[in-house]
Amino acid sequence: MKKQLVVRLSSKLEVNFHCTEVPVTSTFLDVPPIVSEHHFPILLHFQHGALVSTLHLSQLPDALLLQMDEKLQFQSATYAYHHPHGDFDVQSQSPYVLIIPLPIPFDLKDIVSIRSISNTETK
Repeated sequence: MKKQLVVRLSSKLEVNFHCTEVPVTSTFLDVPPIVSEHHFPILLHFQHGALVSTLHLSQLPDALLLQMDEKLQFQSATYAYHHPHGDFDVQSQSPYVLIIPLPIPFDLKDIVSIRSISNTETK
């Protein structure tokens, strides 16, 4: 499912992300194959009902993970930098995680809100 998210900045500028929403029903997710299949940006929607999700990020290209609550309100961010050796996992309590490639076109401190403005079914 395609979704358009708008990040509103303190400067009143808006950055649009046309992303693929991926429903997740498991508490563990290997993220790099999801990115390979759908490409950046990706909106993960955790629907498993557990308190915590584990995201396996090893071999993921450099990316930023924006963690959001059920109303898409920005909660926190995680930077994931590709390293060829070792495993890298993060845990999240957020029902939504937007994964976008680095570098990002804004400063995190400037995020005022994030909202969804469209929802279109695609194959």
